[in-house]
Amino acid sequence: MTLKYIKEESRTLIGFHILCSEAAYGKEIASASRVLSKEFPASTCQIGAFIPGPCEKDEDGYWLGVPLEEAGEKRAGMSVLTIPAQTYAVMTHTGSGVDIRRTYETLHSIMDVNGYERIFTSFCMEVYRRWGNQEELVVDLYEPVAAKGDILHD
Repeated sequence: MTLKYIKEESRTLIGFHILCSEAAYGKEIASASRVLSKEFPASTCQIGAFIPGPCEKDEDGYWLGVPLEEAGEKRAGMSVLTIPAQTYAVMTHTGSGVDIRRTYETLHSIMDVNGYERIFTSFCMEVYRRWGNQEELVVDLYEPVAAKGDILHD
């Protein structure tokens, strides 16, 4: 698996803010994905976003949306989320959604070996380039990191 480090500009998503029990996320995310596919059939990707560590109450949960530039405008019942510019470690997961944790573990391990520190208070992104069939996903996993030389310790 190849890992790359990139600086992303801010992204604005149009979609759904999902806040539910841990056990219900799979079902709720799949449902939101189907609605997005119907509402925005020309979209080239769907983007999931979440903060892995402590966060404000209104930042908790999982967002699933499409890029604003592909959506054009917000639809009734949908939310808008702007993810600030950030440096990310990025790795692509291909295959079953069940196996995505293993790809995250590999990503985190390589980051550790290369001396990149995770930022637990910034948005992670999951950019789905192929979705719908949970067994044949193609997802770019974006993990926020401190740029080399940044000091994150107290």
